[in-house]
Amino acid sequence: MASDSSRSPDKDFTDDDVDPKSVTVAADMLRDYFSYDPDRRFHLEKAIGAGANGIAWRVKFIDLPITKRMILKVDKTGVQEGFLNNATAEETEVDWDGPLQAGANHLINEKHALKILRKARHIVNLVEPDNDPLAADINDLEPHGLTAWLFMEYLENGTLYDFVIKYIDNFTEPLPNRMLWRFFLCLIRACIAMSWPPQGQGYNLTERVPQNRSARRIKHGDMHDQNVMFGDLGNDIEHSLTPVLKVIDFGVALEFADVPEHEFRGEKDNVFEVGSLMVELITLDRTEAMCLISGEGDWTGYYPVHANRPPVLVAPGYMCPGPDTPNYSHIDQDLFRLVMACLAVDPNERPPLAVLEQRASQAVRTRNHQYYQNLQGNWAANESDETMEEIIRDTLFNAPLM
Repeated sequence: MASDSSRSPDKDFTDDDVDPKSVTVAADMLRDYFSYDPDRRFHLEKAIGAGANGIAWRVKFIDLPITKRMILKVDKTGVQEGFLNNATAEETEVDWDGPLQAGANHLINEKHALKILRKARHIVNLVEPDNDPLAADINDLEPHGLTAWLFMEYLENGTLYDFVIKYIDNFTEPLPNRMLWRFFLCLIRACIAMSWPPQGQGYNLTERVPQNRSARRIKHGDMHDQNVMFGDLGNDIEHSLTPVLKVIDFGVALEFADVPEHEFRGEKDNVFEVGSLMVELITLDRTEAMCLISGEGDWTGYYPVHANRPPVLVAPGYMCPGPDTPNYSHIDQDLFRLVMACLAVDPNERPPLAVLEQRASQAVRTRNHQYYQNLQGNWAANESDETMEEIIRDTLFNAPLM
C-alpha cells in the first residue's frame, strides 16, 4: 500500500451518511493508483466533503514547475459499496459535445456539464491531467471499479454559506450594497455561461450575453449557498474588491430541448435560484432563502417590480411592503427590485439575463462610495473600499484552509 507523508485528518463524515471506514479504504485504493504514476504527480491529502452523490478529496498535484491543489470527486456509490465490488462496471458512453442527458450518472453528468462550460470564469474549472492514473490499466492492482470521477480546481476560500456564517459572527451591519451588486453580477455571469457557454480562445472568459446566438437551456437545479464558492481576487473592477464567485456541483443539471413548451426553462429557472441566493445575502437568513430554492415556501406576495405596472406576485412575500415586514430601505432599491423580479412566480415576469447583466454591470462600474454617500448619508459608511476589504479579509482570507 502506498504511503504519503502529506496525509492530514479526513473530514468527519458522521452527518453525511458515509461510513468513515469505507472512506479510508477508498483513500488507500486511490493512493495505490497514484503511486503508479511514473512522475509521482498526485498526492492524496484528505477527504474534505460528501455531497448527495460524490465524495471529494483534496489532491496536491506536482508537475514541475507547477504545484497546485485540485479536488478529486468520485462516485459515492463506489465508496459505499467498495470499489472492488463494482470491478466489472462499464464506462458509460457519452457524447461530450452533445446535450446533457437526463438520467445519467450524476458524476458523469457533472463532468459533461463542466466540459460544456470549461471556458467560463464563473463556473468551477474542470481539470483533465494527462496520463490520469485512474484511467490506466495497472496489472499489479485490481480494477478500482469506479464508473465516474473527475478533477476540478481547488477553491480554497470556501462557500457562500461559510461566508454568510462568518459574516454574521463578525459583523452587525447588513452587507454593503456595493458588495451585493458584485455578488449579484458574478451569479448572473454564471447563469449566462449556462445559456451561452463562452467560446473563443483561452479560458476563464468573462461571460456575456451574445447577439445573434441561440441560448442553450441548461438548468443547474441545485444552486444553493453550498454550491457557490469563492475564487480569487482579480485586477478588474468586478473582482478587485470581492473575489470571483464560482458555481459548482452540476450533478443534477438538465438541458431542455429548444421547443416552445420549454420557452422559460433553463435561463428563467437559474434566474430564480440567483434571486433566492440574493435574498439570503440581503436578509442574512439562510432558512427562508433555502425554502425559496426548494419550493417549500408559501409566503407569496405582491411587489411593484416594474414602474407604471401592477405589482407582480413574487415568492418572498415576507419581503413585500407591509406593517409586519422588515424595512429594507437600506438596500439600493434598484437592486432590491431586480432581486424581487428574479423571484416572480410567473417565469415570464422574471428579467432576461441581458437586462440583469446590463444593470448589474453598470451599477458595479458607477455606484461607488461617493454615490452612496450622496444617496444614503450615514448608511454610506458601510460602502467604502476599506469596509469591503475588511469584510473579505475577516471572512475569507483569514479563514483556515479546508
